[in-house]
Amino acid sequence: MKRNLAVMFAVAAISCSDPIQPSPAPPKDTTPPVVTSVSPTDGANDVSVTTKVVVEFSEPVDPATVNLTTFKVLNGDNLVPGSASASSSQATFTPDDSLDYLTTYTAVVSRVKDLAGNVMEGEHRWSFTTVRDSTLWTVVGEWSARPVAANESGVYVAGRSTVPGNNSSFVAALTVDGERLWLKEMSTERYCSVPVGVAVANGYIYSVRAEDPYPCLGSADIYFDVRDMKTGELVRSTLVRKGVWPQDFALRGSDAYILSIDEVIRLDVVTGEVRSVLTVKDIGGSSSTTSFNSVAIGNEAVYLAGTTCKNLAVGGPCPKSDFDFFTVSYSKDFRSRNWVSQWDDSLSLDEYHARLAVIEGVGVFLNGWSGNIIDLSKPRAAVLVAYDISSGELDWYRSSNELGSTGIATDGESIYLSDAVSESQSPRPSPMKVGLDGNIVWTASPPSRVRNMAVANGTVFGTDGTNRILRYDAATGVMKQ
Repeated sequence: MKRNLAVMFAVAAISCSDPIQPSPAPPKDTTPPVVTSVSPTDGANDVSVTTKVVVEFSEPVDPATVNLTTFKVLNGDNLVPGSASASSSQATFTPDDSLDYLTTYTAVVSRVKDLAGNVMEGEHRWSFTTVRDSTLWTVVGEWSARPVAANESGVYVAGRSTVPGNNSSFVAALTVDGERLWLKEMSTERYCSVPVGVAVANGYIYSVRAEDPYPCLGSADIYFDVRDMKTGELVRSTLVRKGVWPQDFALRGSDAYILSIDEVIRLDVVTGEVRSVLTVKDIGGSSSTTSFNSVAIGNEAVYLAGTTCKNLAVGGPCPKSDFDFFTVSYSKDFRSRNWVSQWDDSLSLDEYHARLAVIEGVGVFLNGWSGNIIDLSKPRAAVLVAYDISSGELDWYRSSNELGSTGIATDGESIYLSDAVSESQSPRPSPMKVGLDGNIVWTASPPSRVRNMAVANGTVFGTDGTNRILRYDAATGVMKQ
């Protein structure tokens, strides 16, 4: 009995104690997920075309809510095919194929939920741009592109190797979309091989190169090469001259004109044979007083430009110490001279590096430098001179440091100038477009050290000594990608 009473008292003591309280429930998650970072970042450029698009959230997200509806990538208004997935706090969009080169894409994330079912607020949108196709508008490899020509079918360049010890030159063709069709190398054991000009006509590519056994000191052999336009295969190579350096090259119809300092050689483009030769002596100069720099061809005449200290119209010795620009018009066979004109800045400065362009029925345009040819550190200015195409009379001239002075091209309506200044100087706005009144229409954006140019299909094509072919819109001057 006493034992039972003890048990009863123990049970009563337990039943009278405080009840055990349960643990409080955790607060409900009501915070929606937030995007904390993205890759590629907003506004990124040069993004790989094989990239995946990744979003990092502030917390783990429900993988079931990450799909092509809530995570998409757009090319303009078009959805990019791919797949979307999530792991913990990271969501990833994987394109089915490589993205397009040099294209801006927009990524959009919306309505993604966290593990508690909270939906992200609004949408997160950002853009990025993929890298430029490095195989387009370049001469792939270690080459320096120089002379350039273009037509409705493609772009054609010549240049040199940049590999030390490799003295080879090349000619290459690209499509209108910038894909390389072919590149043909001219190997040489000589110290120096330099392309001077390239032209396209009659289904062929014509080029002029100089091969020098010495380090480009000016005593070279001149070759005239003809290649099939589609394949690049060499049709014919002609040794034109030995021991002289070519200055310029132009081609039209069945005539090719190659300039050295003291003569102009007219070739038959079909046979490579020399048809006629014009020397500085024939125009009233001499090898010590007069030099050829440039040639341009019109419908009825050929135009030559250079520098002289003589009065070519009347002959005689050099009347002064400085050199003037001259432009002379001849019949295409060199049998008759139409006119000769000289330009002098009247400041006892030298004119040099003359370059010509012709717009039929409008004028002959000469571009170059006016300054001290001995001391290039002294002030100098670029010059653009316009002559009447029929009479050679001076129409107008512009002398300004704002003008280009190392290259000239035309599309038949405007003049385009380039300026490949030295690395020690700031780049001039090159290339630039100049109207037929000499006023600048636009300067390139961005500027580059373009030297050689060609204009076709509404585009200015230029080379800057690298393996690139730069392209500018002929109407606006904006660089094309």
